[in-house]
Amino acid sequence: MRNIKKFNEAEEWIYGNPGIPGQPNRQEGEEDYLSSAWAKRRQQIRQQGPGIFDLRGSAQAVRGHEVELQELLEKVFNNIYKGLVERYNIKFDIKFADQRSIGNMLNIKESLESEKHKRKLINLVGQGEAKNMMYVFHNEEFTQGIYDIFGEDKGKKLIQMWTDIVKAVDAIDVNRPINTSWITSFVKNTIGGACKIEWDKKEEKTNEANDDFDEFFENPDKDDEDENIDDLLFKALQNGDLEEAEEIQKENKLPDNYIRNKFTPKVVARGLDFTMLIHEAIKGLYLVLSVIGIPKDKDMAKEVLNKGYAIREEPEEFKWGPMIAADLRDFINQSSKLTEDVLSKYPNIREQFWIHMLKMETEEFLELFRGILSNTQEAQIKRDAILAKIIKNLHHYYENKRMKKEFEAKKKKYQEDLKKWQERQAQKANQSKPEKPTKKVEEPIKIDYSTMTQKELQKLQDEAIDSGDWELASKIAQYIK
Repeated sequence: MRNIKKFNEAEEWIYGNPGIPGQPNRQEGEEDYLSSAWAKRRQQIRQQGPGIFDLRGSAQAVRGHEVELQELLEKVFNNIYKGLVERYNIKFDIKFADQRSIGNMLNIKESLESEKHKRKLINLVGQGEAKNMMYVFHNEEFTQGIYDIFGEDKGKKLIQMWTDIVKAVDAIDVNRPINTSWITSFVKNTIGGACKIEWDKKEEKTNEANDDFDEFFENPDKDDEDENIDDLLFKALQNGDLEEAEEIQKENKLPDNYIRNKFTPKVVARGLDFTMLIHEAIKGLYLVLSVIGIPKDKDMAKEVLNKGYAIREEPEEFKWGPMIAADLRDFINQSSKLTEDVLSKYPNIREQFWIHMLKMETEEFLELFRGILSNTQEAQIKRDAILAKIIKNLHHYYENKRMKKEFEAKKKKYQEDLKKWQERQAQKANQSKPEKPTKKVEEPIKIDYSTMTQKELQKLQDEAIDSGDWELASKIAQYIK
């Protein structure tokens, strides 16, 4: 757990962050975002009620159903984030855990380099999205899964219990000061959780389209060395050493996207409580997006590659994250580009927009982020341009995927039809093949074998045998001495 000084430093990253309106210097006509956002958030908390912090009741209710709930969450997240899971080959490993197991994941490596402001905003959005988890409770697949496990009556009570727990935590996060000493014991003994990213070797590439990974095919000369290179890369990734992985890429002249072509990211989420398990899974997904979106940011990638990212390490993000994430989400949703048709065709466009932002250079990222929170016209124009590009790319992606699927279906049918045709042709050839004619040596008319020499008789008999005329051969044999 960070000490109080580091809590204050972290909050200074928010108050002095150039990506937030009013920080560090308030521009003309610009509101103090943090003051207005906090007031708005406090009003929301008052309206939704204080909630009930019944962690004991939640723990008792889920006991004996842990495996079913873990499987349900993995299934729900795979569907909610289907567009990201399929495109970036993301996997989920979601499990309940004890405090000791969670503690083993909390291996944070502090970094205070020049990119801190961008990373702080990235962390705030990820943490905020994770805390805005109410949508999971209202997901049809989730509610039906809870009903299937516990029955409808108990299931409804449980969902309400978890909703009240989230409300209670929100009230605590908004109203308590950051630098209080009780944070450590409170989180450690109640709602601890952690998440990290692990990397698995990817199975052989399928024929599914993936425009982000097409660069892999631009280097066909590495086949003989791939296995050894892949082992070295995998070892570096498992050790969380992105710098070593990038050095291997550079030395072997591999494409930029080679790692993401060869290895699949897995979100490992652990929590003491069910609500924390949901929180950690969402936060872990946003950690993956940060790796996808910032391939060149070594410091950031080092923090998230196989490093624990503990929710309890960032209490200042509990406070500000939900406000900032909600405003970012609302800003994106207000675009006229996001029609009902577009949203139904292309899932997870908001997350794709976030990935696009993450790829920006730091100054551009901070400038746009500030404009988003201020809802400026310039930011709106840039938002619509980005969304237009994303929609166009997604159209090509899914169209290419559809065409490849159709091609594979036609190819399979052609191969099946060709095989059937070849079998029919072989069958016809066997049926129409003429039998080898039997060559018979016709017996000379009125020939008198008794007047022939032994040599002549032997020649006639050989010809009869060769032609298969055994009757004639036997007849001639009567005259051979």
